[in-house]
Amino acid sequence: MKNIFVCSDYCYGSRLGMEPFTRSVEILFIPFVILLIILIISILPQVNVQNIQPVLKDGRNTIEEGSD
Repeated sequence: MKNIFVCSDYCYGSRLGMEPFTRSVEILFIPFVILLIILIISILPQVNVQNIQPVLKDGRNTIEEGSD
């Protein structure tokens, strides 16, 4: 059902020009961000912190010094 809305949105935007397309993108941006945040929150319990350890072996300060 969602694909029908997206396809109709593309058809609408291509028929009437770029302005309606950008308006619809502005409307769909907030639900996309909300769904992305929900996805990230739901995946967080499965994250293994040990996978980050080699990068943070010497602490956070070495990464900050390297980015200067």
